[in-house]
Amino acid sequence: MAPKTTGKPGKKQRGDARKAPPQPAVRPAVAGTPWGPQQTWMVFILILAFSVLLGVIAVAQFRESPFFNLPIIDEESYVNWADQIAGGDVIGKTIFYQDPLYPYFLAFLFTVFGKSFLMVRLCQVALGAMSVALVFWTARKLLGDVPALLAAAIVAGYGAMYFFELQLEKGVLIIFLSALSCALGVAAADRPRSPWRFAAVGVSIGLLTLLRGNFIPMIPFIVLWAAAIPWKSALSQRLLRAGLLSAGIGLIILPVSIRNYVVGGEFVMTTSQGGANFFIGNNERANGRYVTLPFVRANPQFEAGDFKAEAEKRVGHPLLPAEVSGFWFHESMKWIEANPEKALLLFLHKARLMIHEHEIPDNHSLYLTRDVFVSALWLPFLRLGLLWGAAVVGIIVLVKKDERSIYPALFAVLYAGSIIPFFIVDRYRLPVVPSLAVFSSAFFFWAHEKWRERNKKPLAAAGIFIAIALLLGLLPTSESRAPMGAEYYLLGNGYLKTDQPDKAVPWYDKAIAALPDNEDAMRNRAEALRRLNGGELSLLVAEAQKPETTAPELLDLGKQFEQLGQIKLAVEAYEKAAAKDPDLFSAHARLGYLYTTRPEVKNMDKALRHLQRALEIQPDNLDTLNAIGNCQFMAGNTVEARKAWEQIILKQPDNGAAKQNLEMMEKSRASGEK
Repeated sequence: MAPKTTGKPGKKQRGDARKAPPQPAVRPAVAGTPWGPQQTWMVFILILAFSVLLGVIAVAQFRESPFFNLPIIDEESYVNWADQIAGGDVIGKTIFYQDPLYPYFLAFLFTVFGKSFLMVRLCQVALGAMSVALVFWTARKLLGDVPALLAAAIVAGYGAMYFFELQLEKGVLIIFLSALSCALGVAAADRPRSPWRFAAVGVSIGLLTLLRGNFIPMIPFIVLWAAAIPWKSALSQRLLRAGLLSAGIGLIILPVSIRNYVVGGEFVMTTSQGGANFFIGNNERANGRYVTLPFVRANPQFEAGDFKAEAEKRVGHPLLPAEVSGFWFHESMKWIEANPEKALLLFLHKARLMIHEHEIPDNHSLYLTRDVFVSALWLPFLRLGLLWGAAVVGIIVLVKKDERSIYPALFAVLYAGSIIPFFIVDRYRLPVVPSLAVFSSAFFFWAHEKWRERNKKPLAAAGIFIAIALLLGLLPTSESRAPMGAEYYLLGNGYLKTDQPDKAVPWYDKAIAALPDNEDAMRNRAEALRRLNGGELSLLVAEAQKPETTAPELLDLGKQFEQLGQIKLAVEAYEKAAAKDPDLFSAHARLGYLYTTRPEVKNMDKALRHLQRALEIQPDNLDTLNAIGNCQFMAGNTVEARKAWEQIILKQPDNGAAKQNLEMMEKSRASGEK
């Protein structure tokens, strides 16, 4: 039984009672303003409601995009992989190249809800809202009520989160697990005598390694953190915490490593993608973001095979997946050693891209999605470029005061450090968002406190640093100034693949204007125009309805309707053509064929009338005479059918079609007599 306490402040407690957890490091009270738990929870619910409502509105608006039901690039790879898992291929047959957790998450949703991309996106909206709640909990534990509300509001105002709620890829799941890991880290440091909390931290890190391999280099540092918190505890307790955290990580990673060994015959911890990704970010062509290499098709379905083929070509013998990864790591290091100045400048540029306000697109563009489809994305305006400077000051301030904040600080710094050596795109930066929100809030309330104390020296130093941070984070880069040619091209492809070539052409025009050498855009634009001229339904219907459309034009429109499977529209066009020009043979011939063979317009009387008119126009056309025989036979007029086919044979004794039809009719009659 724990010893009783006196409840009197300042009185030292006896025995081995647990030390009271540190109080929030920043006092958020505003003079003269009453603030209690009721107000806190009311505002928190409003922030959470904003996050959910905005996410749902964004999903609803995104339905107008051709990509709503058209996964592309990484999305397509994840969806196909999830289909295989949901279909029963749970283990797979090769060593993982892509991080596996999101496809399994997607397969679970497909199993529960069916293959509904709408439900996937709504579940991701829920994950986004849960991330807001976790950040609120973490900040409340460290800072107090009002700063926690600000931290939650920062996440709720971070536009990229809502953008990734729309994508069929792992961005929002990463934000959620990062927020969860930071919350668990603070909870573990808050009660270090509960070592199982450290195991939960380990599980969260293990799950994150299955979403981004960059978390693997962080593991030793996080284990050291567990072995050191709190600094003055017994060595045995610290080792136990570190051991349980390691066990939590191993609980997640070890089955994946064993699975890779069983299916591939070599030890690969999670994926074999690391070396290839490192080479993409460190080679002669590297520019800080993803670059397409001449020997690699920029699609996950081909990327692993292309990197493997090129590596084997260079070494002259077959390689296993881990050997391929090691080869590309080695190639990158060779380039870095040969080009140290260029590599350093590239590293510094990637560091700036990591903290810049511009969201570098990967599969989809936040800016194009916002401008064209999802106007709701204008509401959440926060970006890393606005907040990273405040967050750095917040880390310095808070870590000094409260060792419970070390884990989220370590999480953000280590993750950023693990990404910069590779390359930067928008979704790679998402894991730092929860920590950034907490420490940004810490800075603002620390600054408020210093202002009230009239302690201007630290404020001035912080202000200078943040001014520099804003310049680095907001001044344009080559990436932020670059035209969106590739994004326009992908949108054109989306419309083309969803049979909307009329909408595709303008976006191809924009892509070609931005990137005049884009041969793919030129080729696909030509394909879109071909479809427009040869089968775009709405334009064809409008053309057919014009009074001035000529009979030959109506005939051509009818053929295009047939190619599109629009038989009723084809018949209408042919009828108009025949009415405008009664001697137009092809119109009568096509009407006779369609009225005879197509069930949606089948009418033997009309078929016979048009075929006979066609024969009057071209009396020697044996194909038309054969069609009349077919029409008569199908109408039950076998005598008239025989006359037509025999007439063909008289004119052309070797006419195979007429002979076969006669033989078929004789067999049918003989079968009927039996």
